[in-house]
Amino acid sequence: RADDAQQYAHLVELWAPTGFQSETDLFVCRACLHLLAMRRADAAAHVHQRLCADDGPLARRASPDGPTDWRASPLCRFVDFFLQLVRLAPSLKPRSAAADIYGVLRQRYAGSLDRDPHLAKLADPDMEGTNHERRYDRRCLSMLLVGEAMVGAKKERT
Repeated sequence: RADDAQQYAHLVELWAPTGFQSETDLFVCRACLHLLAMRRADAAAHVHQRLCADDGPLARRASPDGPTDWRASPLCRFVDFFLQLVRLAPSLKPRSAAADIYGVLRQRYAGSLDRDPHLAKLADPDMEGTNHERRYDRRCLSMLLVGEAMVGAKKERT
């Protein structure tokens, strides 16, 4: 569940081994972008930190090409930079600076994000579409980038 960052990270730990070893970074990136799209930046940072930890269960997941560390992949770097940008966005002047920086990141890592078309759509806050949920996700990413308030704690359910 996205409400609990520890449970969400554990779910990804269980889910990632069902895919190819070369796709481990896709699982981590999708989970973090999903949480960011839900305006849960603190949870995304926790999940990223836990899944990319040196002693984490996914760290032991070997690459099919040998000892290459999947955590050094461009996708993992993209998520790391994006999380740093979200933390810094409220202090950037002008407010649109974070969106400009994100545009550069998105362009620089387009090839890696495009490995999974759904991931690329989730990472693109300006992409057009008809699906209401996707529009919501993109609107939330856009708000994160312009420094709007982030939801870091559990929301109260009505």
